[in-house]
Amino acid sequence: MTWFIVFLVFAMLVSPIAWLIPSTSQKRIEAMRAEARKQGFHVQLVSLPQTRREQVRKQEVIQGACYRLPWRDDLRCSRECQFLRDQPPEERAGDWPEACFDALPSSVVALDSNRLGTAMYWREQGEPEQLVSAVGVLQDWQAQLQALNRKRPRASGD
Repeated sequence: MTWFIVFLVFAMLVSPIAWLIPSTSQKRIEAMRAEARKQGFHVQLVSLPQTRREQVRKQEVIQGACYRLPWRDDLRCSRECQFLRDQPPEERAGDWPEACFDALPSSVVALDSNRLGTAMYWREQGEPEQLVSAVGVLQDWQAQLQALNRKRPRASGD
């Protein structure tokens, strides 16, 4: 009986320590975020953007991550836009980045551009190796946005 009590007390002391050990999926996400930082991304935990339909239906907001690639020194764009993968075709803008969505993992739910850079919002499902290709996709998209920005006439208030 004494050994049973000693074992029970020992198990109660050790079990909280086991909770601190990260799971396999937590290790994978951490490896992905570390690779993203190496590739130049700024990673931030956010609520993923919703389509108008999801907002009207008051669907639950899903938490995910925003991987933002800052503008390179030779590229700057003041154009702000956001594209959602599940956005209905009738609500899509004329410069819809179809090629970007095709090249990125299917768990990427939105692309965004603002003064800070270009970003992808995603559920972090995939492998760290996919970030290498994502850097190229977002850099190409930055160049396309810069070209569009040059073509558009500036408003008189700018």
